[in-house]
Amino acid sequence: MVAARDSPWLLRIREQLFLQGERYRPINIRMSSDDRDLRGEHSQHAEAVLSRDVSLATERMTNRLPPH
Repeated sequence: MVAARDSPWLLRIREQLFLQGERYRPINIRMSSDDRDLRGEHSQHAEAVLSRDVSLATERMTNRLPPH
């Protein structure tokens, strides 16, 4: 998904967001009480993004909904 972007500015912002996310991910995982399939959630979100289905990608990202 990131490789499709050619804007150095957006790539720098994405890198900073990624680094901050990595910083807090271990804390969030330890504090999470949900039994979640993170790999499945991420795969479903990636599929929606790569198919350019904005509404589905947004829905999956914000609501953690099951697959359609």
